[in-house]
Amino acid sequence: MIILTGNKEIPIPSHIESRLKGNMFEISPLTYQERLQIVKIELKKVLDNFGIGNYAGKFSDNLLGRCITETWGVRESKTNAQKLAMQLAVLVKKGGVPGNLDNHT
Repeated sequence: MIILTGNKEIPIPSHIESRLKGNMFEISPLTYQERLQIVKIELKKVLDNFGIGNYAGKFSDNLLGRCITETWGVRESKTNAQKLAMQLAVLVKKGGVPGNLDNHT
């Protein structure tokens, strides 16, 4: 089995293409909404781990959309959601959670 991945469309060398036997397919990139859902799931998971999962629904889609990276990388978007959760955990521990989380970032 040969699996090729890439971020750019470039010609596949003929010695590799001949082994693929026409079984090539493209996977389309995730949509904005799919990536936003990944951020929400990651944020909820981390907030639950901190024992503050009840805050997960208090973030607007606009704020969570800011976790999505310009390159649309899922790993970095998850990391940004984790950082957001950690910042909130610190605020909760200090007792300083603002009423509007969107204005606090």
